Amino acid sequence: MVSFGLILNKLLGINPESAKEIQEQAKQLQDRMRTAQTLGDFQMMRQLQQESMQLTRQMMSKQFLPQCIRLILFLIIFYVIGFIYANYESGLLPFKIFNNDGWFSIYLIFSIAFSLLFSLIKRIYKYKQEMDDPWKLNKMGLIKLYTNKTIVDENPLKLDLP
Repeated sequence: MVSFGLILNKLLGINPESAKEIQEQAKQLQDRMRTAQTLGDFQMMRQLQQESMQLTRQMMSKQFLPQCIRLILFLIIFYVIGFIYANYESGLLPFKIFNNDGWFSIYLIFSIAFSLLFSLIKRIYKYKQEMDDPWKLNKMGLIKLYTNKTIVDENPLKLDLP
């Protein structure tokens, strides 16, 4: 389900490049709105508000479409699983999750476990890629570059009084 969601986001959703482009357009629109507001040009403000609405609509549609498809797929999968495992409503686990110890609890446990495993593998992969470039790691604060400078005193204003 997670991998299918990622594929949907790649195909139908918004990618980082277009998100940056849309954010840049939104910043430009805001700047133009401020200048129109300071000039008192209401017609220009109305036109810029329409452009802003169109930009927002475009961004929302790119984010909303994959979510709707994912929701429909999720509901279909739950209907099929519920139909197949209807006989296993309870008694599968020695404990209850959300007052349920049947197939739903097992699905929930495996879903969370596989999602965490997938995100961990993704993080490890990104970390290994960044290990190749030590400057990226330095920007992230993971490497301290040591220089020949010696730190004389951490707090130069500290006075030793008798």
